[in-house]
Amino acid sequence: EWNDFDGYAQAVEKAGSNLNLCTLLGHGTIRWTVMNGAVDRPPTKEEADKIESIIRHNMEQGAWGISYGLDYVPSRYAKPEELAETAGIVADYDGVAAAHLRHSIGVLNATKEFLQVGRDSGCKLQISHLRSTSPESFKAVQDYVEAGGRALIDTIPATTAHCQSKDRALLFMMSTCDELFDQGLEGIKKAIKTPEGRALLRNDPYFVNRDQTLNVLCMTDDPALEGKTVAEAAGDQDPKEFLLDLLASDQNFVLWAGGANRPDFSMKSHTPEMRANPYVCAGSDEILGDPEMPYDWYELRRRGAMPIFIQEYLKQGMPIEEVIRRNTSMVADHFDIVDRGRLQAGKFADVAVIDMERYHYPNYENPDCRNATCVAEGVENMFVNGIATVQDGKVLKNMPGRVLRHASKKGGKA
Repeated sequence: EWNDFDGYAQAVEKAGSNLNLCTLLGHGTIRWTVMNGAVDRPPTKEEADKIESIIRHNMEQGAWGISYGLDYVPSRYAKPEELAETAGIVADYDGVAAAHLRHSIGVLNATKEFLQVGRDSGCKLQISHLRSTSPESFKAVQDYVEAGGRALIDTIPATTAHCQSKDRALLFMMSTCDELFDQGLEGIKKAIKTPEGRALLRNDPYFVNRDQTLNVLCMTDDPALEGKTVAEAAGDQDPKEFLLDLLASDQNFVLWAGGANRPDFSMKSHTPEMRANPYVCAGSDEILGDPEMPYDWYELRRRGAMPIFIQEYLKQGMPIEEVIRRNTSMVADHFDIVDRGRLQAGKFADVAVIDMERYHYPNYENPDCRNATCVAEGVENMFVNGIATVQDGKVLKNMPGRVLRHASKKGGKA
C-alpha cells in the first residue's frame, strides 16, 4: 500500500520492473478522495486547498504531472476553470498535464477546451490518444504550439475494442455511472439483479446501450456461446437483456465490446497534413493489466503501437530518423526526462536493438481475442539503464527499471 508518490515508487522498486516509469498523478483519485466521493460540483475552498496540498506534496517528491480522464467519473464533473487551477499548480513545477479529452462535446471542441486550459494555466500539455478521425484537432494543436504553447499529441495507431472479463466489464460500467460509481463490484452485482439497477445499466454506452452485433463473447464457459456476437447468442431474446442476464450470471467469459475494428483510431485516416505535424508521436494507451491475469482486461493491437506507427510512417516516406525522433527525444524533451531519449555518450543506456525488416506486430491484421499476450517481433535486444532485459528476442528476468523522478523547479532532484 502507498499514500503518495514516494510510497508508490518504493513499492514498485521493491517488486521490480523491467521498464523505467514516469508517473502522473490521477486527478480523479485526488478529487474523489478529498471530496469524499464522486460529486458533481466544484470543490469548496477548503477542498481546493487540500487538493493543492496533495498535488504539491507529490510533485515535490518527483511526480511528472497530472492526468485527467474527462469522460469518466469524477473528473468529468470538473469544469475548465477547475482543470486550469490544478494544472496551474503542476505548472509551478514545470510538469505536464495530460488528458483523455471530454469527447462528449465533440473531439475538436474537447481539444480546444484543453488547449484553453493550457493557456490559462501555463502548463505543458499532453493531448492523449487524440482520435485520427479529427484532423482539424491535430491542426488546432499544431497552431497552438506554433503560437507559443507547449503541447504534444499522442495517437493510437490502431486498436480493436477492449476485451474485458465479466467482472472487469461490471467495474467499468460502474466507473461511468453516476449513481453506482461508489458501490464497488459487489454493489453493482446486486444492482444488476434489481429493476432499478437494470434501468440504470441499460443506459451504459460502452457495453449495453449499443449495437449488440458488435459485442463478441469469447473465453466462455459455454462452447455454444464461443465466438458469437451477443445478438447471435440472444436468439429471440432482447440482446440487451440477454447481456445483462449474462453479466448477472455465474458464467465466466470475456466480452469483446465492439469487435475487431474501431474506426476512430486507424493509420488509414492519417492525412499527409497529420503525418507532417511535427508534434505527433505514438501512444498505446495500453491496458497493462495484471500479468497473472492476462485475460482480465486487454486490447489486441495497442501493444503493437510502436511497430505499427513506425512501419506505416516509413511506408509513407518519412525518414527513419524523424520517425524515431518523434518517439524518443521529442517526448523526453517535452517531459524534461534528463539524460534520456538519445544515443549519446554519457546518457543513460536505454537502448532497443531492432531488425526493422522483421519489426511488426502479429496481431495487427487478424486480431485474435484468445491471444492476449502477443508481442512485437523483430526486437532482438533491449537494455534498460545499461542492463539487458531482452536478449536474442527473449525477455529476461532482469529488473533494472526505475520509477524516475522529475527534477522540478520547486521540488529539486529526488
